[in-house]
Amino acid sequence: MKQSKQYINWAKRIKERDKVCQICKGSGRLQAHHIIPRGYKLTRHEELNGILLCYPHHKGPYKSAHQNAVWFNKWLNENKPEVYKYILNLCRNL
Repeated sequence: MKQSKQYINWAKRIKERDKVCQICKGSGRLQAHHIIPRGYKLTRHEELNGILLCYPHHKGPYKSAHQNAVWFNKWLNENKPEVYKYILNLCRNL
């Protein structure tokens, strides 16, 4: 899939802001993750809708944002409550 310039810039901003996986603090195989799926155009390039994750926490088989949304939302609420509240408010308007 070809990435737009806006997406590339969004991902770069997330990587510059977070620097390491926000779950394990690892620095390998880092990827910018959309908390609200990028299919929602309104929030696609919002910085607070992004979080930097290592590949296992982004798309791995167990404790990852894509494979275990319930676990990820609980983690987000406990560890990034300001982001969690912001995301909840955005979801009310989708």
